[in-house]
Amino acid sequence: MIQGDKILAIIRRFILYITLITLLLVAATFAYNNSAVVSIDLWITQFEDIPISIAFVLIFSLGWIFGLFTVGVALIRTASDRRKLRRKLRAVELEIDNIRRRPL
Repeated sequence: MIQGDKILAIIRRFILYITLITLLLVAATFAYNNSAVVSIDLWITQFEDIPISIAFVLIFSLGWIFGLFTVGVALIRTASDRRKLRRKLRAVELEIDNIRRRPL
C-alpha cells in the first residue's frame, strides 16, 4: 500500500507541475499579446500607465485574497457553531444518562 501512496503522490506532483507550467505559458502569452497600458482610478489613488497584464494579475490576486477572507470568516463561524452544538450535545447526553439512572 505504501508503494501506491508514493505513486499517487508522484502523479499529484506531476499534475501540479503541468498545471503550473500551463498557467505560466498562458500568462506569458497573454502578457505578450496585450502590451496595452491602462489607467486605474481608485477612490484613494490613481495608477496610470500600468500594463494590462499586470492589472489583470493584481485584480485576480485581490479577488483571490478577498475570497479567502470571506471563506475564512465562514469557516470560523461554522467552527464556532460546531463547538456550541457539541457542548449542547454533551449536556443533553449527560441529562439522558441521569434520567436513565433514576429508579422507577
